[in-house]
Amino acid sequence: MLVGLAIKKDLYRDYLQHVFKLVNNVYHVSRSTDFGRMVCARISYRDKPLAPESAENICTLLLPASDSNRTAANKFLYIKKEDQLKLADEIEAIFNIDFDRYYLQGRKLGMEQKEIIQAFIVSRGLTKLIGNIDMLKKREYREAVNLLAKHNEALLNKARYRNERIENSLQEHKQLYCNA
Repeated sequence: MLVGLAIKKDLYRDYLQHVFKLVNNVYHVSRSTDFGRMVCARISYRDKPLAPESAENICTLLLPASDSNRTAANKFLYIKKEDQLKLADEIEAIFNIDFDRYYLQGRKLGMEQKEIIQAFIVSRGLTKLIGNIDMLKKREYREAVNLLAKHNEALLNKARYRNERIENSLQEHKQLYCNA
């Protein structure tokens, strides 16, 4: 049972090779992975075939036979547009979680940023990124900047709160001495 899934970004289409086995340009979906179960849960079927989509950015998925699609025998399977967008967001989220986990573990082991990113690229089969790690470096930098900004904001809020308490306390003391 074959279905098409539109994923616009090359990076996430390449990442699918890490998630599912790729044979003859067909990704073999496995329900043993979280994303495989997500894909299988989003399958719809109908009696008549849909018009074929443009082949650009379409990943062909081979679904496993399972209890969830047993009633789809002799039907035409497809993934609704909304569900395709959700699945594209989900593979991006899975990639981000995987990369963050990998990166933090590498940093804990004392590895340099470049070494971690190169190892991630090779281990996940992201061959189009070999020699071009800038995209992942920039992503990591943006996340570090965002984290720093959030930390700074928390510190500023804490300082404002403490300043307000001190100022209020000074006002109370001033009133006590003026009224006495």
